[in-house]
Amino acid sequence: MLLVAASAMSSATVSGAVGGGITWGRVARAITVAGSGVHLRVTASPVDLEVWWYRCDDRAVGGVPVLFRAGDRTRRRIGGGFRAGTRFCLAVRGAAPGSWHGIVDWNVHS
Repeated sequence: MLLVAASAMSSATVSGAVGGGITWGRVARAITVAGSGVHLRVTASPVDLEVWWYRCDDRAVGGVPVLFRAGDRTRRRIGGGFRAGTRFCLAVRGAAPGSWHGIVDWNVHS
């Protein structure tokens, strides 16, 4: 008998506004699969964005900014090798004002 485990990947839509500074997200997401990663696909943005993860309770702990060019819908890894139990948030910076939308996936092994 072959047993196939259900994927532990989690996914959510995300959106926000940027305008020259950093927008610190406040929605905490929990890593439940040790060693997994976080990926983002920006589905709409009129401006280039830099996006990174940070530990929700300590902005000094986080990843490096990943560039998402306006109009590019490529899914990109923004962090990996997380410990189970890590709670992360997203930070976003855009050089000009604009609203953006995307899909964040976490607990991803790839």
